[in-house]
Amino acid sequence: MGVKWNQQLMAQVMQRLERNMQRATAVLEQQIKRRLRKGQAIAKLPGGYKVGVDPSMAGQPPRAVSRTLRKFIQREVIVDGTKVIGRVGTKSKVGRWMERGVKGGGIIRPKRARALIVPIDRRVVTVQRRRKGRVTSSRVGQAGFVFRKFVRKGAIKPRPFIAPAVRASRSRIFQILGASITKIR
Repeated sequence: MGVKWNQQLMAQVMQRLERNMQRATAVLEQQIKRRLRKGQAIAKLPGGYKVGVDPSMAGQPPRAVSRTLRKFIQREVIVDGTKVIGRVGTKSKVGRWMERGVKGGGIIRPKRARALIVPIDRRVVTVQRRRKGRVTSSRVGQAGFVFRKFVRKGAIKPRPFIAPAVRASRSRIFQILGASITKIR
């Protein structure tokens, strides 16, 4: 009778733990996506390409040009015997590059195009002038783009968004997972 009771208790604990792990991974996924909300100004290039003109500084979460990185945040819960494993993260290369940074020295080549489009100056200023009683706006500056066959990759400093989200939601995750054990009757 003791063995049967222990099996029932263990099954109940595993069920509750799996359910609460789903909740904990959802909390963490939401926290990560919240950090990726901030966007930036976008310049549209010929051919429909978009380029961000105000990127994040090193150490800050990456600013979005599109919502692609945010869409690639995934979560899963794996139950393996007596283990319940919760995973939250991204499988995209860009996400890993942003989180950990990249050493420089590599070469970037276009995948499907003949050339890469590289912005040459981001400092474009809108100037307002008065002419004959009317205010007119014009853009002044050397903003433009260069087409290149390849570009030497410089180092990208880390712009973490997953690790700070884990630190910020750690107490909430422990609270959720601890409830799976304390509420068993």
